[in-house]
Amino acid sequence: MDPSSALQELATRASRYSINLNGEISLIRSNAPLRGSTAIVHRGTLTRGGTEVAVKIFHGTPPGNIDPLKRILREVHLWSKLRHDNVVRMIGISTEFGSTISIVSDWMALGNSHSYIQNVENDPRPLLLDIASGLYYLHSHPLGPIFHGDLKGLNVLVSSDRRALLSDFGLSTLQKCTFSMTVLSPRGGSYPWMAPELLDNYNPSTEGDVWAFGMTVLELFTRTIPFPDCPRFENVIFRLITGKLPLRPSEESTLSRMTDEWWEICTACWILEPSLRPSTEEITEKVKGLHISTESSRTLVLPSPTPSPELPTEYERNDTTFTFEPSTYEPRSFRHPRPPPNNRQNTNETTLPHPESAISSCSDFPERPTSVDRSEESAASGQSNAEWRFVNAIRAAMMAQAATRPPMSPRRDSAWEAPQVTYTGRLQESGAPASRNAQISYYVEKLKQLNPIQELGAHQALVRHLQFSPNGRFLATSSWDATSIIFRVSQTGELSTHRVLVHVQGFIGQVAWSPNGKTLLTRLTRSVKVWNEGGQCKKTIERQSTVQSIVWLPNSEGFLSVEGSEVVKLDLTGKVLDTYCLGRVRLHDVAVTEDCTRLIGVGPSITSPDSSQPSCHTRIEKCLIVYNMQTKRKEIQAPFANDVWGIATARRASVVLISPEKSPPQLWKLEFVRDRDNNCYTSRLSLKHTYTRKAQFELAGPCYFGGRDDQFVLCAGKAGDVYIWDRDSGLLLRYIRPLTPNAFGDLTCMAWNCGTDETFTFATGGYDGAVRLWSTAVPPADETGSESSSFYDSHAEGDRVTTSSLQSG
Repeated sequence: MDPSSALQELATRASRYSINLNGEISLIRSNAPLRGSTAIVHRGTLTRGGTEVAVKIFHGTPPGNIDPLKRILREVHLWSKLRHDNVVRMIGISTEFGSTISIVSDWMALGNSHSYIQNVENDPRPLLLDIASGLYYLHSHPLGPIFHGDLKGLNVLVSSDRRALLSDFGLSTLQKCTFSMTVLSPRGGSYPWMAPELLDNYNPSTEGDVWAFGMTVLELFTRTIPFPDCPRFENVIFRLITGKLPLRPSEESTLSRMTDEWWEICTACWILEPSLRPSTEEITEKVKGLHISTESSRTLVLPSPTPSPELPTEYERNDTTFTFEPSTYEPRSFRHPRPPPNNRQNTNETTLPHPESAISSCSDFPERPTSVDRSEESAASGQSNAEWRFVNAIRAAMMAQAATRPPMSPRRDSAWEAPQVTYTGRLQESGAPASRNAQISYYVEKLKQLNPIQELGAHQALVRHLQFSPNGRFLATSSWDATSIIFRVSQTGELSTHRVLVHVQGFIGQVAWSPNGKTLLTRLTRSVKVWNEGGQCKKTIERQSTVQSIVWLPNSEGFLSVEGSEVVKLDLTGKVLDTYCLGRVRLHDVAVTEDCTRLIGVGPSITSPDSSQPSCHTRIEKCLIVYNMQTKRKEIQAPFANDVWGIATARRASVVLISPEKSPPQLWKLEFVRDRDNNCYTSRLSLKHTYTRKAQFELAGPCYFGGRDDQFVLCAGKAGDVYIWDRDSGLLLRYIRPLTPNAFGDLTCMAWNCGTDETFTFATGGYDGAVRLWSTAVPPADETGSESSSFYDSHAEGDRVTTSSLQSG
């Protein structure tokens, strides 16, 4: 079909839903247009009446391709169904501006809400009530729920009377679609506002809009986009998939406007299970109550609203609404600058519980929020602040005294500041037996030989997880490019591609080799795939709930699927063998003892719907649980202070390695003692080591055991460095600096080859999709100058310099 004929036909169709304004619009060329990723918005006027309008001119389409025009027509059809005070009104369409359909809507003089609230005198709370009302209208539409699909501050416009109106419905979906043309359902959105389930090709939903509303609340209160510390969209996706949600912003960054009730709304919108999120009706009622309570205390005097001009009578017959996108920056660009210092939250600050509050070992009680008008709580707040200044002064004095104290006695079975072993004399200081010292000296010398020997551009996106097979013959990786790769490990230690495991859709969160090395599992959001070592998919096991983690049973008879508060035991055909319920806790990860009798799980507690909700000042308590799989009873439920990356058990040793997110890894000893009351054996946990250094660091992911007997503990820091400790003594045996000085956050995961101790080998994955191999084996000479040899030559000398500098210092 001729492009002009197709455009004319589609314009005729669009005229059924809206007014064709050809010849009725005059663009104001003196004003710079607003540019977005899909369209340019010009300011204009209607020739009859002089009404100011926004003309959204979509980018031109390739010759012969009418699909973009169909999508525009689909938008026009959907928006023609919308009539609400909090939805931008669509006036009509036009085909005069380029070979496309342009959408004409009301001009909003105050721009979008993100720009509007950059003026700190503009209170975002009235806007949020309007946004909630508009969203509730969409979700309760008479024709069926309409999903916005891309709610954020840029897509909410502010009228001259300072009302918020929803706009930009390019990704919106009508559940019961009445559009007759065949058009692909829109996909996309903006990652910082996107619900995690949408990353796995789930369709837009009301629950996804609720998640985005919570992020929009945070955006308007802080005047920055969500996840401002994530410079790349890969970082945002990583945070979403791992459930690392934004922390509560400081009072200073929100001008004390975000009260406990507002933060409760945010956290309720961010519940990972979509079905547990509140509805927009519930949110609207909650926000209305907050708006009424704060209306009387508002001190900002607004100017009198300017009445918007009326449309001529000939335009009144089409009382439709529409939207445009006055974007001031590219909506899918995530290289935003960091927020100013007064907008950042100091996540390193440790706060103490209020003296009069119920103390929990896993709770955090920051200062009391100040009310908006500072009238009713002024006396109490002043007293509270004075108490806190007193507490902080005591804490500062205690920290100063601790800094001047001599090191703790070596008789204690803990290593709060594990020194790096760089010479034999330091081993004598550790108080270990001579035979143990000799063994550690051997490990130190051998670990010094670790060098990068190979780098492979394995994936097109972030490497999420990798693991060597138990026999050391294969390395499996998983990536966000929807592929897993099985590499073969040669006798020299180098990698070569063995099989590429392609997944149709979804993110591959984990790979797991069976203890016998014959089967590989790959974990997706709600399914687990079973592969043999030859790369053949034997089974796809579908699950109804989100699979948080998978763990093989040590006897290879099946595996465990961590799903919320339950751990499901499955065989390789997908048959459910057993189910273990660990109570009101959302498990992040579990580990299994070697005799398959105990589960050790960790995760945040879940409050009962009938119980009173904790204050938002209180950090959600995490639990460390030991569960008896035979009696199906919890033997231990202990509080834990931090979010956790993962948990692992060692082979042939009753120890548990826990990887907190913002504190050093910990080794716990698991003992079995007789319960005299019940005449049976029960378990007992005790902290054995905390692996750390004087310089603070944060983990980039879970820690792992290394060595054939799991004698090492290794982890990657967020700075791109690698730490290797001796498991039993807690001594730091090797510290590897980042390969490049500015490679902050380059590492995402790592794995140790436990197949042999003759050669020490580990692999790392990065944000760039590369897999890097480190080994004590010297790579074979390659006269052709392969990728592996050139990488080794370029980095070996730099690492030797690093090692000597560590020895000297």
